Amino acid sequence: MRSFFTFAIVIGTALVLLVAPGASANGGTAPEIVTGGSHTCALSDAGRVSCWGANTLGQLGTGDTSPRPSPAPVIGLDGAVLSIAATERGTCAIKQDGTLWCWGANDVGQLAQGTQDGVAHTVPVEVTGLKEIYWLVGGANHYCGASWNSKLYCWGANGDGQAGTGVVGGAVLAPAQVSGVKKVKALAAGANFSCVSGESTKPRCWGVNDKGQLGVTPGASTGSPTEVPGVTGVYELQAGVAHVCALGWDKISLQCWGDNFYGQLAQGTIGETVPRGPSAVTTLTEPYLLGGTSGSSCSFAKAVVATAKQGDKSAATPHALYCWGEGTGGRLGVGNESPSGAPLPVALGDVAWLSQGSTSRTQCAIVRGGAVFCWGDNSAGQAGLGGGVPSVLIPSVVPGLDLVNRPQYPAWSHMEPKSKLKRSKSGNARIIKTKLTIEPSPFVFAADACRGKVRANAYYLKKVRKRRKKRASKKSARTTKSDGYEYKKIGVRTKPTKLRRAGSYCTARFVQTLPNRRFAGRRPIYVSATFFGNKAMAKFTGGDAEITKRKKKKKQK
Repeated sequence: MRSFFTFAIVIGTALVLLVAPGASANGGTAPEIVTGGSHTCALSDAGRVSCWGANTLGQLGTGDTSPRPSPAPVIGLDGAVLSIAATERGTCAIKQDGTLWCWGANDVGQLAQGTQDGVAHTVPVEVTGLKEIYWLVGGANHYCGASWNSKLYCWGANGDGQAGTGVVGGAVLAPAQVSGVKKVKALAAGANFSCVSGESTKPRCWGVNDKGQLGVTPGASTGSPTEVPGVTGVYELQAGVAHVCALGWDKISLQCWGDNFYGQLAQGTIGETVPRGPSAVTTLTEPYLLGGTSGSSCSFAKAVVATAKQGDKSAATPHALYCWGEGTGGRLGVGNESPSGAPLPVALGDVAWLSQGSTSRTQCAIVRGGAVFCWGDNSAGQAGLGGGVPSVLIPSVVPGLDLVNRPQYPAWSHMEPKSKLKRSKSGNARIIKTKLTIEPSPFVFAADACRGKVRANAYYLKKVRKRRKKRASKKSARTTKSDGYEYKKIGVRTKPTKLRRAGSYCTARFVQTLPNRRFAGRRPIYVSATFFGNKAMAKFTGGDAEITKRKKKKKQK
């Protein structure tokens, strides 16, 4: 699904801290779980990777080829991983320094080392020449990764053009740029095809198209991105062996296309032999989070309740987990192995992350609090329940695996002015009121995240003198601006404010009193709050007219 560093943007007069697609807002790691052909890997918020299941080609990264019925740590990653992805017989990890490391099969260049062989690579090896990758997905035997410089690279198997080089056939042994793709917003790798939503938010796919995987009439494979007709505004994609599902930015529209033999497109039917183009899923509303296996899909959404009035979708159930498509091995998690063309409710709440695996027959989920549940095929122990249980028909917890070690970190935060920069009643001070709003990570409970106190401080911008620029440039970006100014703290004592819970958010309100002697007519003023290792800042420009007027009076005197 996603991975990310911290970045900030300005909206109006407030600075907002946002997070890009699987990392936490404090530059740490958000938990993830991915499924390969017969193995599973999980990433904790401490940056540690554990894998279990089949290990014939070293896909578990444990330094050997012995299978593991329970989670085992990957060797050599040192708890510094930002995101992970898996193929049928391999795994890759992005470190927080932007480097990429892969292990497992390399018969078609999956390790991007410029070579191909049939050797088991049992420990991670670095992919050289490819820096600042922040998002990675894996198909059957190929990977695609997005970089911070807005480029998309793919490598590995290319027999159907799935590496996007414009050529169909052979293997791509080193990362190759996919032309025409900028600013990746959604990314998925099917078994032998790939899909992306870029700058235009219109999805484009390339690779095999025998089942309409590319969203157009079934036909020959192509190595060039092909636009999916009638679909736009896509912010999340999920792909299986021969089907794709896409979520719209409005978090309302869900469309699927491709093979529908097992009901993968959620159209209420199974057994169809003619693939479908993009088809709206009308039985779910407000879907978010997509996951799936080779022949099924899942979403955390609201189900539409049938009413007497046709087309009335006003009545819907609360958000819950729903799965549809192929049921072999119990991958729908509903207690049987039957396929379903309609979304079925799964008895698992508080879902924060869903695994995707285009060649997998096992589905996993991370719930709020960090526990991991898996269901489906367990023939190689990939569901984490040990040997002797070939199929897991309902979600079952993976013993001894907890992916959340930090109960407090935000997914999003916002610091906003609640007043103008104005004089106090006595006239000898300035009063500033601000409000901090924090949305806790979906992996933690709001009740735990909204504990503790937060302190806010006031700053102004001061131009750095030439002789100080060299020294100032070494300071943290949090206190120094790159345009020759630095934040200078206004020496005012402030008391920490208690965080309070407001629904699913944490809030704190601050009142700053700045004596005139401290304020000294400087403008604008910034108020910054530090919380959970993060920082949000509000900018005050109100009161400028008053300051200008006061300065004019001084000149007249």
